[in-house]
Parts: sequence; C-alpha cells; structure tokens
Amino acid sequence: MFEFAYKDLFSFRIKHSFYQSEQCNDFIIVPTPQTHAFMQRADMLCKIRSNGLDVRYNAQRQEVLALVLAEEPSFKLSFACFLKNPLFFNFTELPVEFKGLGLYWHNLKPSPEKQAGDTVYRLTPSVKVASEDLLPYIHNLSQQRYADGRHELLLENLQSKKKTTIQWEGVQAPSLPMMQTGVYEAFADAQKQGHFLNVWTDRAALPFAWLDISLEEGTKPIFKDGKVEAVQYEVCFNARSTFWRYFIFPRYLKDFSQLNITGERDLANVFEFKDKRIVANQEAYCFESKKSFSMAERSSLAFQLLKLQNGGIPRKVLERLPVASYEAIKPSSREKKSIIFSEIFVYV
Repeated sequence: MFEFAYKDLFSFRIKHSFYQSEQCNDFIIVPTPQTHAFMQRADMLCKIRSNGLDVRYNAQRQEVLALVLAEEPSFKLSFACFLKNPLFFNFTELPVEFKGLGLYWHNLKPSPEKQAGDTVYRLTPSVKVASEDLLPYIHNLSQQRYADGRHELLLENLQSKKKTTIQWEGVQAPSLPMMQTGVYEAFADAQKQGHFLNVWTDRAALPFAWLDISLEEGTKPIFKDGKVEAVQYEVCFNARSTFWRYFIFPRYLKDFSQLNITGERDLANVFEFKDKRIVANQEAYCFESKKSFSMAERSSLAFQLLKLQNGGIPRKVLERLPVASYEAIKPSSREKKSIIFSEIFVYV
C-alpha cells in the first residue's frame, strides 16, 4: 500500500467568531529565515493556508529530524503573522491590550479542548514579547559585498514569478526595494546565485503577531519511542460588541413624531429616542440601543421603523432597517474604555 513520505507534525489555524464559517483569512503567515533554514536541514515542509499553516516531516527520514533536534534542542519554529485586513480592529475584541508591539502566541502552555473527537490546543496570546522568547528577525538579508564597480542583481519570486532588478555601486551593499514576502531566486549575469526568503524590507510593516512552536521535550508535538504524535493548534478571536445608533434623516417623511424602532420578542423595546441633532449639516433623529450587539459577517438581527398613528396603531415606515456595519464605529469619548457605537444612517 502506498504511503506518503511526509506526515503531519502540527497544524495551526486562526478562527474568528465574526465570520460565519469562523475561518479567519485576514493574515499572511511567513516563517523566519532561521526557521526556513532549520526546516530545510530537518527535511520538513510548510504549507501556508489562508487561515493558518501545516508543518509536515519526512516519516521515511525521521532520523534526520531527530538529529537536527539533537543539535538544537531548544530551537523554536517562528512565524510572523502580518495583518492584511485594515478593518480587522473594527470588528475584533482584542484579547489583551494592544500597544502596537504585536501579540505573541506560543505552545508552552496550551489549553486542550475536544472538537469533533479530536484534541485541539488553543494558544492564549500575551502582548509582552521577551527577547529571549523570539528569534531575532533579519531586517537586512545577507548580501554579497563587492570591492568596486557597478553591480546588478535580478530577483525572481518563485511563487508569483515577478522579477525585480536592483543596482548598486562600490562596496555599499544594496538595500532591497519593497517586494512581496516569499522565496526568491537571485541571478547575476544570468547565473543563479542562490535563493533566500524575503520577510523584511526597508519599508515593511511590523507583524501583528508572532508565533513560536517549540519542539522541546515536554511540549507538543510529542516525539516518543521513534513515533510522532501530531497536534492541532488554534487561536480564536471574538467579535467586538457595539451599541447601535440610528440617525433618521427626514427626506420624504414630514411628521417625525411618535417614531419608534422595534424588533422581535426581547428586542421589542431595545431602542430609545435620544434627541434631535445636526449630523453632516442635516437635522437627524437619533435612536440608541440599550444593549450592545456582537458584530457578525451576516447579522441575523432585524429591526423595523414604526410610526404610531391616531389611536396608537403602529404603521410600518420601513419593513427592515439596515444593520450595523463594521466599517463605521465610533467611541463615545476619548477615554480608554469608552462605549463603542455602530452608527447607521437612514433616510426616510
């Protein structure tokens, strides 16, 4: 029976309650140059996915992995997680106070939980990153220095096939222009000079998070009696909860007295009229919710705009009001823990 040479060592997934599928595709994950070199020596593969990564080892050459680990028993597989969705902070309740330093995930104290019969280890983030916990990142990749003359190097991204040419003179090593992260092949005078992994460039942004997976004894994955026990890791983000604020602008409806916003069952009286105010140089009627609602990619909430007629009989002005968008949120004040509002503009 045919067997695949490479088998799972560990997987890592990012989840978010905001998305209906919980699959979070808002990150680009890149191994550090040291990790890339280690995996080459240990005959390992890394499959980058839209919401995480899979790391595999060569089961037919497991002794190579064991030998490399014996040489560097405290080595951590390190990955930089770059955020590619600029609105991520709008709909995310960050697990710790974020100060722009980046979150740090590691597998030293994971929390196991059962999911569909499998044990998944949830990684808890911390915001404090100690220098001894992370391998140093290389800002300037190794480059050859030349005594004099004018030099030219062609760099080709092996995934996108995009080519970039850099030129420099004298002994000063060239600085890399802004390029995609990925594996590049370098050519000089049409001759292959080798390849490198581009993680940092002169104008690259800092990662949103760092991921460290230790393979030391006492951590998972487990190496025991020549066998490997694969493990699944995940991190989970929760959606932000906001209070909703409707601004009702008079366009066709002239009489705004006795307006009311209502929902089904326990949401029948969740909104209250606050005041009339000038918004964007127009008069608007402001309604605010008495409770907060968790943001969702597809909200199941439904509210109606009603107007009480003579005799107290409600008439529907709008069958279904638009729901809150994560693109428009506003804190109630500049204080650190102020209430966050989702503002919704409605013209009637």
